[in-house]
Order: sequence, then C-alpha cells, then structure tokens
Amino acid sequence: MATMIKAEHLTFCYPDEPADHPPVLDDVNLEIEAGSFVAILGHNGSGKSTLAKHMNALLTPTAGKLWVEGLDTADPENLLAVRGKVGMVFQNPDNQIVASVVEEDVAFGPENLGVPPAEIRQRVDTALHMVGMYDLREHSPHLLSGGQKQRVAIARALIHDCSILLIDEGTSALDQKNADIVEQSLLSNPDLTLILISHHLTAERKKQFDRVYDLTPAHLSAL
Repeated sequence: MATMIKAEHLTFCYPDEPADHPPVLDDVNLEIEAGSFVAILGHNGSGKSTLAKHMNALLTPTAGKLWVEGLDTADPENLLAVRGKVGMVFQNPDNQIVASVVEEDVAFGPENLGVPPAEIRQRVDTALHMVGMYDLREHSPHLLSGGQKQRVAIARALIHDCSILLIDEGTSALDQKNADIVEQSLLSNPDLTLILISHHLTAERKKQFDRVYDLTPAHLSAL
C-alpha cells in the first residue's frame, strides 16, 4: 500500500519555550498507509494536537521530517497541496462555525476556492449524508447539540475531497453508537485514510483500528 503520512525523527519545540524545556514531540517515527484506520493516543499535554498540526503543515518540525503523500511539509511550496490532502476536525466545533445555516457552513470552503455551484451542491449533500446531518441542512449550526456540531465539522472537512481525514477528539461529544455510525460511514470510502486522535481507548475499542500509536513523553510507539 502507498504511504500517506510518514514521520522520521520528528522533533518539535515551541519557540517561546525556555531552551532547557523538553521538546513537545521528541524523535517521533510513524508510517500511515493508504485506506487505513489509525488511532493516536496520549494523555493531555502529550503532544497529540501538536502532532496533528504537523500533519497538515500548520506546524513544521524543529528537527526531523514529516511527509504527506511524499510531500515534505516543511517546504513552503507544498503548503497548499498538503492542506488539500488532509482534512482536520478539531475538538471544539464552536470555534469552526462560520455561517448561520448548516449547508452554508459546510459549503464555505469550496465557495471561497471558486468551485462551481453545482459541484458544491453535490459535495455538500454527499458530506451531510455521510455524517447523518442531511435532514438538518437548513438549521442553524449554533442551535445544534454538541454532537451534531461535531458532525457538521466532519462534513466541512470531507467536502474538500481530502484523501486523509484527521479527527482530533472530534467525536468526543457523540455517544459510542453514533460515533460508530459516523466512523463506519467514513470507512465505507476505501480512498479515505482515517486518523483518530484520542486521550484514551478501551482494549476492545483498540481492536477496531488497523494500527494504534501511543504517544508518550519520549517517543511514539506502535502497539
């Protein structure tokens, strides 16, 4: 299988930290294959979100490398291409709402990129069906429940036709039944690589993933 994301000796220090402060990420090595369902675990403060931001070039390594489909994320010329390949859903969906109607909120990104209206309509409908929010497409996102807002956030990421979807605690407001429904819908797309970042998974839950990485203060290891 093709490699979608690869990190080699990735180390990251925030520039405003003291020189003697330990790196947030220290010598991280991982490889994520196309079409796989991967979990990245770690306690609060372990660097999970920092790693996620490296995967779509919101941050770049202090040392080491990270590639997305062979593109070096530290190369400024690759920035738009990398972000087009990796959709991100963050933990707090309220911070991501940009419109007063669900379908307009989901359509915001491609409208700004000049995607033709007919294609936007198709993408919006497909994405909302995938997350079970099509029937609420004309509702205000501000009046939705936390779980419904997270579904809209996932739809907003999917509409960019990304090949990698990274969910940073993005199903935390869903009960397990609805989280499973959303995940199974996403996994029905064989061309989508799905990465879930979480602070904890039960032993039974871990069995649902193709691979689980455990982020520790010192390194990232495959279980």
